[in-house]
Amino acid sequence: MEKQLDIVIVGGGLSGLALAAELAAPEFAALSVLVLEKRPAYLRDRTWSYWAPTAGTQHRYSALERARWFQWAVSLDGRTCQHTSRQHTYATLDADAFYTAAMQTIAQAAHVQLQLGSGVASIAAPSANQCVTVTTEQGATMQARWTFDARPPQQVAQSTLVQQFAGWEVHTEHDA
Repeated sequence: MEKQLDIVIVGGGLSGLALAAELAAPEFAALSVLVLEKRPAYLRDRTWSYWAPTAGTQHRYSALERARWFQWAVSLDGRTCQHTSRQHTYATLDADAFYTAAMQTIAQAAHVQLQLGSGVASIAAPSANQCVTVTTEQGATMQARWTFDARPPQQVAQSTLVQQFAGWEVHTEHDA
């Protein structure tokens, strides 16, 4: 028998766990959410760096930041451009701190489940009942009203520095 869910998040890295942590809020308690993560356990496997909100602005993971930089340089073809700004800071946080914080938030929400060791073999387009069918590498199937595929578009060698800037920019009438 297939499991029926509202949301299946495929991939429990930064974006998948961040979405699950947001959905763990009480206002989403009516939704059933499942995160499928291929890894059997979380380790300190990477560091995430990002342009932080304006100096002084806090977000859910601000306390986990290991460092912030107000000055940076970009070098290309022997030329260097250096920039200093208190308004645009570059921040970094270690994966293990993020994983721990996100999993603690998720664990407090009965409607959100994290399933480690569950890689996804396929995601089938919506069927007649308007649900997406997700099949794990172990053969389990589930149907969901929505899926969010948070897996990276391609695998890269672990020794490679990767910085991806792909995504959508969403504009709203008011800050959200």
